Amino acid sequence: MSPSSTSTGDGESSTATTIDPTSSTLETSATVADTSSDTTTVDTSATESSTTKTGDTSSESSTTAMDDTSSESSAGSTSTDGTSSSGASSSGASSSGEETTTSGGPSCGDGVLDGDESCDGEDLGGLSCTDLGMGFVGGTLGCDDTCNLDTSACTDEDPAAYDIGFCRLQFPDLIETTAGAQIDVFGRVYIAGLTDLSDVNDLAPTVGGWVGYGPDGSDPQIDAGWIWTAGVPNGGYGPASPGAEASNDEYQAVLTAPNAGSYDFVFRFSGDGGVTFTYCDGQPAGNSDGYQPANAGQLTSEA
Repeated sequence: MSPSSTSTGDGESSTATTIDPTSSTLETSATVADTSSDTTTVDTSATESSTTKTGDTSSESSTTAMDDTSSESSAGSTSTDGTSSSGASSSGASSSGEETTTSGGPSCGDGVLDGDESCDGEDLGGLSCTDLGMGFVGGTLGCDDTCNLDTSACTDEDPAAYDIGFCRLQFPDLIETTAGAQIDVFGRVYIAGLTDLSDVNDLAPTVGGWVGYGPDGSDPQIDAGWIWTAGVPNGGYGPASPGAEASNDEYQAVLTAPNAGSYDFVFRFSGDGGVTFTYCDGQPAGNSDGYQPANAGQLTSEA
């Protein structure tokens, strides 16, 4: 067995080893291409693997394995038995050669609740403060700029309820008008620890006043035929108001005259958000002597 030199075509040479047929059944010749190229060509005439040396003196001899699974390469091709296959690119591909993509996440701020968002704008997923299981009993649930729920306006205790100490139908106590006419009616209320805080109206969310009318001589506490209209605190009420009472607050409501007929009208107040009511007839005594239909306001409506 003797070594022989083979030119690589670029001035460099490689050494191929030939095995004497009389001493071995293997005969292998190999030609190595330009070492500056990324392509390696192996010509095998035997059924066994062969050992190939490159002309680059800095490289080591290597064994080329003929396997169905090839190592990942970024460029070039390997020719085996006259067939070639392209190297797999490592960019944007998995080890199986399938392309992998990453979809964009949900967009916070688009007003649509999706993905891992707790909320998005006005979309709270149908939740309110009382649905969170955090002890809130009311208030307004919100959503912040990072799509997380904002509970800063939720409340963890019920608004205070007040007892109505006194109320009165203040003015007028007699109305004669035509059907459909609208008349301002005023009522006053006293609540210890609230309306006596100042000489103007002292407000609370659970306190409200209503004007109502019903059949002449009936009792609004038990007669379901009465019609009620919610009022508001009289913004002009104060020390300069006619007959002002420093400890009392004043509410006003609009009464729309019903069809022709005779009716009673009164004020009523609630200190617990409309759960219970105190009914207020006229005269200076107001409700202090109990509700009396004879002291209710008198309404005559004409066609």
